Amino acid sequence: MSENKSTVLSEKRTELLNRIQALVLELSELLQKDIPSFAMRTARKAFIDDLDFAESRSDEQITGFKQRLHQFTDRLGKNSIAKLNASLDLWTNAEAKAGDAKTLEGNPEVWAILVEISPAIERFMKDEGLPCDVPAYKTPLYFIDGKFAPSIIEKYWAALVSLRALDVEIQEDSHERRRAAQAERWDDL
Repeated sequence: MSENKSTVLSEKRTELLNRIQALVLELSELLQKDIPSFAMRTARKAFIDDLDFAESRSDEQITGFKQRLHQFTDRLGKNSIAKLNASLDLWTNAEAKAGDAKTLEGNPEVWAILVEISPAIERFMKDEGLPCDVPAYKTPLYFIDGKFAPSIIEKYWAALVSLRALDVEIQEDSHERRRAAQAERWDDL
C-alpha cells in the first residue's frame, strides 16, 4: 500500500510541476509582449517631458529612435524570458507565500531578473541622448491578449504552496516507509 501511495504522491508532484511550468510559459508570453510596450510608454513620456530634446529631433530621427528602441527591447525581452525559462528551479525554489500573491517580488531569483529591465532601458535611453529615470519594471496590471498577469501569478503561488505541502507529505511517507522497513527487518532477525 505504501508503494502505491508513494507512486500517487510522485504523480501528483509531477502534475504540479507541469502546472507551474505551464503558468511560467503563459506569464513569459505576456512579459515578452509587455517589456517593449513598457519601454515605449516610458520613452514617449521622457520625449514629451524633455521638450528641448523633442523639438531638436526631426521626424526621421524620432522614427529611427523608435525603431532602435523596439529592436533593443525585443532583444531585452527575449533575453529576460530566456533567463526566466532557463530552469524550473528558479520558480520552484522560492519560499511559498500565502500573502501578496499578485506580484513576483516574493521570488527573489525571478525578481532579480525583472529588476534588470529598467536599468537596461535607462542605459539605452541615455546612450540615445534622452536620459531619464525609468520607473521600476513590474509585471503588468492590465489585460494583454485577454490574459491577466496577476491572476496567473496568483495561480503560480497557489501551485507552489500546494507543491510545498505535497513535498512535506512525500517526506512523511518516505519516513514512514523507512520506519516500516526497519521494523520488518528487526522482526525478521
